[in-house]
Amino acid sequence: MIYREFLPQALAARTFVPAPPAKVVGQGLEMLQAALEALKAGVSATKIVVTLP
Repeated sequence: MIYREFLPQALAARTFVPAPPAKVVGQGLEMLQAALEALKAGVSATKIVVTLP
């Protein structure tokens, strides 16, 4: 029920905000190395995200 009913509606209405905030490193598999380097450098309370086309 939560994933099918509540969450899609709450995300669309912006009444539920995912945490921690996401840091988009880039797009495509070629950005995986940059994402790994960001993790290696150390991040705290941040999602490292690489989007796929």
